[in-house]
Amino acid sequence: MSPPAEPGVSQNEIMNLVERVKGISLKPREKWQTISGKTTTIPELYKAYIVILAAIGPVASIIGMSIVYPLQDRSGCPLPHLLHLQLCITS
Repeated sequence: MSPPAEPGVSQNEIMNLVERVKGISLKPREKWQTISGKTTTIPELYKAYIVILAAIGPVASIIGMSIVYPLQDRSGCPLPHLLHLQLCITS
C-alpha cells in the first residue's frame, strides 16, 4: 500500500520525484543534461521538490523518536509526543 499523498501533490508527482532523486544520485551527468534544458520558476521548485525533500529529516526524526527509540525522562517515563515534535522543528 502506498503512502497517502499530501494535499495538492499527486501520487504521480511523488513517484516522479523519487525517480528524479534516484537519477541524480545514480546517473548525474545524464540527469543534469535533462534538467538544464527545462525552465522552472522558483515557486514551482519549492512546491515540487524543496519542501518535500526538506520534510524527510523531521518526519524521520519524529518516527525514530516516538517509535524506534522513544525519549524518556530520568525516571524512565516516556516523554510526550508533542515534545518530540518540538525537538524536530527546532533542530
